[in-house]
Amino acid sequence: MNFSISSLLITCIVSTLLIVLLNFLLTTKKNYRFVRSNVIIALSFIIIARLCLPIEYRFTKTIPIPFLMNPLMTFLTYPLILDIPIYVILISLWILGILFNLVRYIRELLYLNRMFKKLEEQSEICKIKNLLPDYNGNNYDVLITSYCDSPKVLGSKKVIILPNIHFEEDKLQIILMHEIKHIENHDYYIKQFVNFLTITYWWFPPVYTLRKNIDLFLEIRVDEKVVKKMNEMDRLNYAQLLIHVQKSLVNKTNYLLLVVICSLVFFSNSIIFEASFPAPSAETPYVTISEDTLDNAYIIQHKDGTYTLFIDGEQGSIEDPTVSPFSEIPIIKE
Repeated sequence: MNFSISSLLITCIVSTLLIVLLNFLLTTKKNYRFVRSNVIIALSFIIIARLCLPIEYRFTKTIPIPFLMNPLMTFLTYPLILDIPIYVILISLWILGILFNLVRYIRELLYLNRMFKKLEEQSEICKIKNLLPDYNGNNYDVLITSYCDSPKVLGSKKVIILPNIHFEEDKLQIILMHEIKHIENHDYYIKQFVNFLTITYWWFPPVYTLRKNIDLFLEIRVDEKVVKKMNEMDRLNYAQLLIHVQKSLVNKTNYLLLVVICSLVFFSNSIIFEASFPAPSAETPYVTISEDTLDNAYIIQHKDGTYTLFIDGEQGSIEDPTVSPFSEIPIIKE
């Protein structure tokens, strides 16, 4: 397994296509006739796994695309500030962005934890069985407060927060069952994982669409489980109570679509785009250079083990890139 610019590029391309597909399936009503939650779960898992492993494998086949990859590799290896290649600067900015967003996210979590402690002090605390005497599941804590305008669940604490307003008993049961399902599905931890993925790929716009789609799907999945045992009238009441959530998915699954999605990811791991520079020929002269010409030079390592030096628009073969003065020149693997 190997991480490279090419493997990151193909990961971004494939992930973008799959995220567009996921968004299409979740936001187009007519698609509910063809897909069910297991397709969405599989597709979401595949996207997340692809982003977590932007690498090439032993079975990956190289496809030379010189018109795209050659200019890209030349640009990324160009020495910019203090003779530092552009790709090193970009990776440094990537890491700095991760650290910045991670620190900000941790501060937000600490702030929410402080707010929760204050909320506990100013709220009525009870148990689910105090509100639903016939409930037989885990007896989670419930906070009733005037500082909240809609039902919420604090997943890290397994606490349900309700606004301090009167609910009819049947509606209260629906609301609590909805929030209980969020806790039992471990949706909080799924969201946290996706948040960390977003922090890692902060520069990749489709990842924010992915986060929004997963949040939407988690709501849909809860609704699907809550209404599963309801009669038609109860389902209508539930829909009226939770109109901000889309209709639940139907029971028929298009397994062909699931196979196509999985196949797409497998084939995306089977290929990788690479630069393709001409290998040195027998007529290619060996070159010698001085120290003051190294700034605009780079070396291509060919698959047959040979090396070609490119400098100021000219090229020539070299035998050993580790000896002076070639040792300071960046090497690009073909």
